[in-house]
Amino acid sequence: MPKGKLKGNAFELLIVKTIRKAVKRKYANDVVFRTPASGGHWKIGGADITLEPALRKIFDVDIECKHQKTIKIHSFFETTKQFKDFMSQCLENCFENGGNPLLVFRGNRTPIFAATTLDALKALKFDDLAKHSTPGLYLRFRGKIWKILLWKFIIKALKNKVD
Repeated sequence: MPKGKLKGNAFELLIVKTIRKAVKRKYANDVVFRTPASGGHWKIGGADITLEPALRKIFDVDIECKHQKTIKIHSFFETTKQFKDFMSQCLENCFENGGNPLLVFRGNRTPIFAATTLDALKALKFDDLAKHSTPGLYLRFRGKIWKILLWKFIIKALKNKVD
């Protein structure tokens, strides 16, 4: 298996573990798992992470994971083709599964970031994350305003929702 694929698989498993840890008080471990064939499973849809219906009731997202060698900060401001492709893939997953878009990404030796629409943050009842008081970058893509923020903010909001 190519090194990049192994890195992507490990990253998806890390995301699964952080979600499991955030919801462990209320949900069993099997409520979230890495999609078999990572996004290519014919029965589940294109998302990289699968959430069971019980968890989707409070965290209805379709998660696309990307671990890149490097993340260039200018890609957030100029919205490079690669970043647009990532967001497009994330939106396509939503059309298949009906959830809210959530792109989770990182580079080597960088924090984990999340990108989603302001509408999604509000639908998830993560209103505080949608506000300007939560640090993040804003961009427009396909007629929607997206916010890029640290993944740990999403996880903290999810944990607070469960507790």
